Amino acid sequence: MSKVLLIIVITLLYSCTSEEMKLNCEDLSQGCFRGYPRMCNALEKKCKTTKIRYTKDVCQNAFNKLLLTGSLKYVKSLYGIKVEGCFNKDDIKKFQN
Repeated sequence: MSKVLLIIVITLLYSCTSEEMKLNCEDLSQGCFRGYPRMCNALEKKCKTTKIRYTKDVCQNAFNKLLLTGSLKYVKSLYGIKVEGCFNKDDIKKFQN
C-alpha cells in the first residue's frame, strides 16, 4: 500500500513540474521572439524536449495577422489569449480594440 502511495505522490509531483516547465517554456519562447537574448539562451537550454505552442513561426504569423487586420481581438480569436505574449506593450496598445 505504501509503495502505491509513493508512486502516486511521485507521479503528481512530476506532472506538476512538467506542466510548470511547459508554461515557462511558452513564456521563454515568446520572450525570445520579442528579442530578449537571455530568454533565447534559456529556451535552448531548458526546453529542447518540450513541445511549445507559441513558437517563433506562430508568433510571426500572429504578428503579421495583427499588422494586416489591425485587430488584436481577431488575432486572439485565431491563436488564443496567450498570443499577447508574442507582442510588446506598444504593439498591444496600438492595436487594442
